[in-house]
Amino acid sequence: MQPTPVSALWLMAAGRDCLRTSHVNRLMVEAALLRTMSETDSAVQAAWDSEEDHEVRDPAARPQIPAVSAPPTTR
Repeated sequence: MQPTPVSALWLMAAGRDCLRTSHVNRLMVEAALLRTMSETDSAVQAAWDSEEDHEVRDPAARPQIPAVSAPPTTR
């Protein structure tokens, strides 16, 4: 299995660690975790898309959580 372009770039950047503090095993585990999270995101999106009751498909059109603002503080 070949790494995704993002994983490959991340591994290449991590491999340039001038202090050599990164271990190959840890890098491979983290790359696998990134792939798993990406696959999970795709599966969640596919499940969402397969449900017929969704009227709003655009994430920007979904209800937004209102922002909370605090009054400025004086020193």
